[in-house]
Amino acid sequence: RSNCLSAHGEACLQGSLPAPREWRHQRRRQLRGKALLLQHGEKRLMTAIRVLYFDGCPNHEPTLSLIGQVVADLGLDAQVEPVRVRDAEDAARLRFLGSPSVHVNGVDIEPEARTRADYAFGCRVYGGSGVPPRNLIEAALKEAMR
Repeated sequence: RSNCLSAHGEACLQGSLPAPREWRHQRRRQLRGKALLLQHGEKRLMTAIRVLYFDGCPNHEPTLSLIGQVVADLGLDAQVEPVRVRDAEDAARLRFLGSPSVHVNGVDIEPEARTRADYAFGCRVYGGSGVPPRNLIEAALKEAMR
């Protein structure tokens, strides 16, 4: 197996047994949204992008499409995960500031919004648009790569 983790987060040797389950889960939690991969014998970090939305949001799909374009243009390894927010309780738990909200490795893409706590089950506006601007997505992804 080439995609397992050891107790110290190192990749197991190809063909060896995977690390015990609790070690893998512990290491994943430590990476805070980043996944460890093994590609041709190298460890690489994958960027985790979560698009939080509620059903019926007209900006959810265009945001996913834009993120896909930006990830491709930057040549990143990224996992994009749409996350449906069902109610106000989900909104508070997920730090949802409106639909759509984009988190890169668990951090909101809008720096000014990172300290906000006015979680809402409603629409989100980025400078007059319901879709986050490309430069905001790019900046968040570049920041996550550092």
